[in-house]
Amino acid sequence: MGRGRQPGAWSATGVSDRLAVQPANGPSTAGPRISEPVRLDPPAHWGAPVHQAHGAQRPRTPAPSLTGARGTNKLTDFNMLANACHRAGKLKEEAVAHYCGGVLLDNQGMRGKAKESYKRMLVAAQGCGDEAAARIALSVAHNRLGVSMQSLGDHEQALVHHEAHRALADAPGQFVAYLNLGLTHAALARYEEASSHLREALRSAIRSGSMHGEAVACGNLALVGRTTGDLETARACLDRYLQLTEVLADTAGAVEAHQRLGDLATELGDLQGAGVHFESALSITSAQPDAQKQLNATKIDIGLAQGAMEFGEWMLTQAAQ
Repeated sequence: MGRGRQPGAWSATGVSDRLAVQPANGPSTAGPRISEPVRLDPPAHWGAPVHQAHGAQRPRTPAPSLTGARGTNKLTDFNMLANACHRAGKLKEEAVAHYCGGVLLDNQGMRGKAKESYKRMLVAAQGCGDEAAARIALSVAHNRLGVSMQSLGDHEQALVHHEAHRALADAPGQFVAYLNLGLTHAALARYEEASSHLREALRSAIRSGSMHGEAVACGNLALVGRTTGDLETARACLDRYLQLTEVLADTAGAVEAHQRLGDLATELGDLQGAGVHFESALSITSAQPDAQKQLNATKIDIGLAQGAMEFGEWMLTQAAQ
């Protein structure tokens, strides 16, 4: 893969696991979001279902029907296919069938059952005799299991699977593994380890030419910096996150960047700067359809910043009397 600066996601190529980046709460074309673990898209020839967006910062879409074109239950069909492939010794195909079943369950919000499907996928992939196919299937299985464990609150097991994926990944795939490792360590309040892994994710994204990856790595480093009191690092990383979202025409990301910069400026006592960022977020949000909830929240942020400034001015006036 070349090193040109490409705004899109990675795609699977041959024996490599240069797999497309898919945010855990949305399709890969949306770009990862701050604090969201990232899934790997499988190779296109798997013909697998697409994971549906259910994140708080994404439009809620109805869960797709489990009924196929012929009126059959798609989940049952994939389970039957997996069993048939297992009996025939076709372990690669079995792994793909379990993966497809897992995605369908994820889309229905059945995370525990989805995890079990990904476990069966992992077992099939481990027995696959095709080394290249096994490498890709194992990468996807460990990644999906790690994300599932994160969503279920089992962060220690999530680390095991994300580390296993990191060991399999080539340079571009390292971004996903390191990002997820950083987020999991942060969830465990291991901020030094989190920062270290997120910096590796940032390096991997830059080497791979992914501006989406660079942006989300910077955003997550900013969150860790703010949590640990390293506010200068947090501001520098958020400034870069904002620059990248603007280049990518990622309006949701730009709104998030302005709001987080506004919050940080408020914490630093720069109330005027906070107001500028909140106003920018409001301006972008006002131009977007179906954004009333975000619009209301941004107006509240502006009101709080303005109120704090007015109160500060009043206090100065009282002190001078």
